[in-house]
Amino acid sequence: GILIGDVSGQGIPAALYMVRAISDSRFLAPRSRHPSELLRELNARLVKDASFGFFTTLLYVIVNPQENTIEYASAGHHPPLLRCGSPARSVQDLSGPAGIPLGIFENSEYPDSQAPFGRGDTFFLYTDGIIEARDKHGAEFELRRLTDLLTAEEADVQKDWLRLFEQLRDYTKIAGGAHTPH
Repeated sequence: GILIGDVSGQGIPAALYMVRAISDSRFLAPRSRHPSELLRELNARLVKDASFGFFTTLLYVIVNPQENTIEYASAGHHPPLLRCGSPARSVQDLSGPAGIPLGIFENSEYPDSQAPFGRGDTFFLYTDGIIEARDKHGAEFELRRLTDLLTAEEADVQKDWLRLFEQLRDYTKIAGGAHTPH
């Protein structure tokens, strides 16, 4: 499976909280048949040992190449984007039901969603660090710019990443350095 997330807060305590979530996820993943199972069990562990009000958003994705599907569940994280390959270039926001971030409430539910994919399709997972990056006037990069970038040219994952990093660098540039949202 593939896991992406974001922890509340900053600094060493927040980093250690995320390390704990990742470590527990690695332990739970082989025992979880569906993404929702992993998120429910991880949430129970984080709530039980809650520390200093931290929480984390996570998206857990399982790819099934035999059936050309992904199965995913979200704990308050941004949904995956699906860039359809040939012949038409389009990006679909795979928003589905999402649970609340992990570590807040016991017995939270994290419904599973599924999405098919075809030859040449690409999934894009991201955090708010991309869409909330700000320019020198405080305007956010936004999901629209990300989807525009993903549909602008032929699909090439390596070039897509380079274009994204270049656009974010140029967008956030201010005199003397980069402007970050936090």
